[in-house]
This record gives sequence, C-alpha cells and structure tokens, in this order.
Amino acid sequence: MELKLVLMAFEGLSKRVDDIMKENQSLKNEIRDLRKQIDLRPTESPVPVTESKSEDELLTLKSAISLLKVSRSGFIRMVNDGIFKPIKLNLRTLRYSRHDLLNFINRR
Repeated sequence: MELKLVLMAFEGLSKRVDDIMKENQSLKNEIRDLRKQIDLRPTESPVPVTESKSEDELLTLKSAISLLKVSRSGFIRMVNDGIFKPIKLNLRTLRYSRHDLLNFINRR
C-alpha cells in the first residue's frame, strides 16, 4: 500500500518536472527571439551626445557638493526643493548631472 503511494507521488513529481522543463525551453526560445529582435534594431545612443564630454558626467553627492561649494544639508535642501533632480542608478545609488549643476552656477 505504501509503495503504491510512493510510486504515485513519484509519477506526479516526474510529470511536474517534465512540464517545468518544457516551460523552461519555451522561455529560452522567447529570450533567444527577443535578443535577435534587439540586435536587429538600429543602434541609438541612449544618452544624448553633447559637445563637451565633461558636461554629461554623473557626479556623486560629494562631488556635486564640492562643485557647488555648499554644505551637505544645503545641497540636500536644494534637491528636496526640486532645484536638482537626482538620477537613480539603482535602489541605493543616486547621481547628479554635471550639466544641470553648471547651468545652476551660470544662472546665479
């Protein structure tokens, strides 16, 4: 009796493994097709090219503060007021556009 239950469980598991293997293969095929589509697209520059390479740099908080010559809390206040928009690289990393900072300095 117990042997029959074990065999039934084993058959059910092997069927589920087969289904997962088929689904995995279809996902691999979809990924391959998407990669082909991406490779066929015309290449576009994701970041607009500017005249000066130094103007489109992304600066850390420390670099931005030293460029503006303000305190950390003063810079944070400017960001909170919407004067500068941080660029999120991931959940924990923020950068600031050198171009935006230089424009702010020139407007002063």
